[in-house]
Amino acid sequence: MTARHLQPLLHDLVGVVLAPTSALGDSAGQIRPLGVQGVFHADSRVLSRAELRVDEREPEAIGHAPVTAHATRFVGLARWLGDPGADPTVRVERTRRLDQHGLTEEIHLVSTAAEPVSATVTLDLGCDLAPIERVKTGFTSPPLPARAPAPGQLSWATGGATVTVTAADAALDLAGDRATAPG
Repeated sequence: MTARHLQPLLHDLVGVVLAPTSALGDSAGQIRPLGVQGVFHADSRVLSRAELRVDEREPEAIGHAPVTAHATRFVGLARWLGDPGADPTVRVERTRRLDQHGLTEEIHLVSTAAEPVSATVTLDLGCDLAPIERVKTGFTSPPLPARAPAPGQLSWATGGATVTVTAADAALDLAGDRATAPG
């Protein structure tokens, strides 16, 4: 029997679009290196991973909603932080926005806890620069190695295309198939 490569389903993904750029992730705001998730620009996947963690744990998703025609806010909880008790006191807000310059993501930890909270926020990033035709037919592409050309910058390059991510004041860790920006 011949293996069939099927177009990945989109029905459960959350998209943000401003042509020629689009971002597709799960309902928690995570962009995982599987299926058709990613940030696409001009028919290439320029970001294949953007996974947020707080103290090495993923926030518990509670909702998402459009902010503008080209932006969506994802809200989760960090119930392991803040005050003990039934009501969570630390919220994680992640706003993904597209404009003519590309994608911007803002991450805010909002605490109503009685005492200050401290946490390590990390964002694992990856890029495969896969052509959209390959992604749409269900093929996977290996991730590219990341470079750090300047403080607070990550880049990936292949075939004359370069993707750059700027994370001002972030400490960068280039390991394996992803780059981690703990901040």
